[in-house]
Amino acid sequence: MLTFGLNEDRQYAEMLSLCRYCRCLFWRSLGHPCIADQCPEFRARLQEAGGITPPSPVPPSAFLKFFSL
Repeated sequence: MLTFGLNEDRQYAEMLSLCRYCRCLFWRSLGHPCIADQCPEFRARLQEAGGITPPSPVPPSAFLKFFSL
């Protein structure tokens, strides 16, 4: 199936991301001070549990759903 136009990930200049560890919503270009980076003990527990996973992108439609009733 062919689709035309831009997909949602490429329509916006800046994407929000959600950290899976501290549940912080942040602009990817600015980053954020995550507990995984600040606390060596927490980082070691993450490594034992299978490693550190990157933050997941939050498209605008998902962001708006955070505020829907």
